Amino acid sequence: MQLIQVDDQLADLTAVEQGKMGAFENVSLDMCAIIDRCMPNHCEHGGRCSQTWDGFTCTCDGTGYTGATCHTSVYEQSCEAYKHLGRSSDAYWIDPDGSGPLGPFKVICNMTEDKVWTTVVNNLPAQTAVTGSSRERRTVLQLNYSASMEQVTAITNSAEHCEQHVAYACRMSRLLNTPVIVLAVTNEGQVS
Repeated sequence: MQLIQVDDQLADLTAVEQGKMGAFENVSLDMCAIIDRCMPNHCEHGGRCSQTWDGFTCTCDGTGYTGATCHTSVYEQSCEAYKHLGRSSDAYWIDPDGSGPLGPFKVICNMTEDKVWTTVVNNLPAQTAVTGSSRERRTVLQLNYSASMEQVTAITNSAEHCEQHVAYACRMSRLLNTPVIVLAVTNEGQVS
């Protein structure tokens, strides 16, 4: 136990703990009574919590959110919202559910006078060469998008119209007297 002096007088900590000296509350001796103000973490969306003696603060850097508990999204909810702010066609981060559990993701916003198009980007280049495919050895291309299925569902639920465009073009291939080519797109983004 520490020797504590007040006004150059040694304080009787046992008397303080028993309430016989001074007007103190919740005095605990010989034990750690620090309250962990970051357990549970009150910072949302991956914000980092740090505590002081009487409170906590959230650091929201790099989360896409701001505010005392990293609750408010710094991104707009749609390309339409960016258009209303006077922005032009470009790549933007959107957060379709605002402060909800879904995180922000990057899209391409194409804005014309009367329409706004939102494009969720996939990982394939504009043209991908497929060689050596046969009936026995099919080629499967995996499309990975810049958003999760939940994020895509959030923007498609609020859209007037939604489509996925996958084009297949043959060059220098034998097309006559060959079986019909079937192009299928699954929910997981696989094209076969």
